[in-house]
Amino acid sequence: MNMMTRHQQNKQKSRDLILKTARDLFAARGYGATSVDAILMDCKLSKGTFYHYFRSKSELLDGVVDGMLREGMCAAASILEDRTLDAAKKLDRFLAAGRTWRLSHARTVAEVTRVILDDDNALLREKLRRRSAAVVLPVLARIISEGVAVGTFSIPHHDPLEMAALVLHLAEGAGEANYRELLSAGGDPSCLERVKKRADACFTAIERILGARSGVLSRLDADFLAAVSRALASGS
Repeated sequence: MNMMTRHQQNKQKSRDLILKTARDLFAARGYGATSVDAILMDCKLSKGTFYHYFRSKSELLDGVVDGMLREGMCAAASILEDRTLDAAKKLDRFLAAGRTWRLSHARTVAEVTRVILDDDNALLREKLRRRSAAVVLPVLARIISEGVAVGTFSIPHHDPLEMAALVLHLAEGAGEANYRELLSAGGDPSCLERVKKRADACFTAIERILGARSGVLSRLDADFLAAVSRALASGS
């Protein structure tokens, strides 16, 4: 039994090593310029080991994104249990924690975003949206439900999970439009004001949908947008 456990642990370590190496190389070289052979060379693992865990490079990217989602959620987990925060503050901190995490992993996020938004990757994009929803929606619904219970949010005749889906849809739509514009700009700072206005409008819409007080959600600041723009431009 102990030997089996040790064997399983070794297998998990190999899989984790492949994912970590792929993530580092995708950020440093770009997804398209990083081959499976290059990843395995860095890992010092065989192709047989790779194909035991992943059927393709695309499936490896799925694993990288899954790991990023889990990390991002872990970074925000403590916010949910903080009883000193009301629901509006929890929502604001939850969204801000996601931005902070993305900024601290800007190169990786930028490269993954570039791949996902490619016109040839529509199916991959939709699959990752569904995965993101499975992770994020229960958290958003919980925060919204807490806010409704104490009157911080007002969503008469609507289910918190449905409202969470609408909030996520708005956020993803604005985020995708902004990333596309930033990618097209290639680091040109002239687009940052348009991006900020779109993001601000999204936050305003979310506040109104939830019946929250205007301004409870923090808006994007110039430093964050400039850092995201630089990260996207650096991989172009």
